[in-house]
Amino acid sequence: MLAQALWQSIDAGLSDTDERTAVSDAIRRDQELSAGAVVGHTHGEVMHAARRAIGCA
Repeated sequence: MLAQALWQSIDAGLSDTDERTAVSDAIRRDQELSAGAVVGHTHGEVMHAARRAIGCA
C-alpha cells in the first residue's frame, strides 16, 4: 500500500517546469538547508510519516 501511494503521489502537486528552473529550485533548497532556514528529515522520519498517513503505522 505504501509503495502504491508513494508511486501515485510522484507527480502530485508538481507543476510542469523546465530543467533550468528545476536546477535553480534545487540550488535554492540546498542553500536553505545549509543555512538552517529549513529543517530536513531523515529517510526514517519520512517513511514513518508516510506509513502513518496511509494508516500502516
